[in-house]
Parts: sequence; structure tokens; C-alpha cells
Amino acid sequence: MDVRGSEERGVPGRPRESPRAASAIEARPALPDYLRPGLRVVFVGFNPGDRSSRIGHYYAGRGNQFWNFLFESGLVGERLRPEDDHRVLEFSLGLTDVVKR
Repeated sequence: MDVRGSEERGVPGRPRESPRAASAIEARPALPDYLRPGLRVVFVGFNPGDRSSRIGHYYAGRGNQFWNFLFESGLVGERLRPEDDHRVLEFSLGLTDVVKR
């Protein structure tokens, strides 16, 4: 991020993204919704994390315990990984985000 000149835009001390960084973020496709009628539970995230957005899978951040907790809850019968996110539909579960990025 380029912080030079950020105060000129009226936001003191706030970093200004370079056009290249902003376009790289915009170039990533949004995470797909895994939804269908009749799901038991739909997990609605607010805004995908950077790593999830970058690799294209839900709850992929290092240290994110979502998939472990999902298994431990008994909602799925096997341990899933972020790369298996599309499989939640097999267990009548869904995934979506409020903010698509």
C-alpha cells in the first residue's frame, strides 16, 4: 500500500491502495454460494478473509477452526477441509457471504 499523499485526500494516516493492488483484489472471483432449497443449516459469513478470497474456498484462513468445529458438531460425518467446501451440500448445509469479494 502506498501511504504517500493519503493525507491530501482528507484521510490522515490512512493508507492508500495502489491501483495495482486494488485491481488484483477486484480480479478475484467471488466465492460461490452453496445453496439449495431444503438445507438444514446455512452458514452466512460476512466478508471472506484474504486467504479464502485468494484461494477461492470458504474458511481457509490459517488458524480458522470452522471445518474442525463443523466436524466436532456432528453436522458432517467426516473431516472436511476448505478445498471440500462444495461438499457441504451433501450434508444439507449451505455456505454464502453477505459481502462478495
